[in-house]
Amino acid sequence: MTTVSPLRAITADGRELDNPSAVDLHDLLAEMNFRHPFLIVERPDLLPFGQHYMQVHMDRDIDPDAGRGYFVEYRDGAPDRHFRAAVRDDAPWDRVFSPAFEQVVKVLQDWAFQSHGWREAMSWERINLGS
Repeated sequence: MTTVSPLRAITADGRELDNPSAVDLHDLLAEMNFRHPFLIVERPDLLPFGQHYMQVHMDRDIDPDAGRGYFVEYRDGAPDRHFRAAVRDDAPWDRVFSPAFEQVVKVLQDWAFQSHGWREAMSWERINLGS
């Protein structure tokens, strides 16, 4: 009998990590850079396969000296359950603390471990594909 991991993290450079911890998710987000600008966390145990995920992508249009920005996207199965949000701050990349980064970490961790509050933490808008 084969079991499927309830969570899988996939980095922009193709690394995969099954069952990442909250610390793993934080570290994977912190490793993102302009060469490897995204992280996907999926729930491969849910059907339809490949349709339950949260993705974080750096906003590469923001000058690193002017701040940080992220696009966050999630999908809960059906095409009409596909949403995105954006968050930005004015913390340069050489600053240790970034409010935008901390918000993205919390939202991703809360989604991954099914904690309450992640939906209310950002202003989500529906993505209408093909319409």
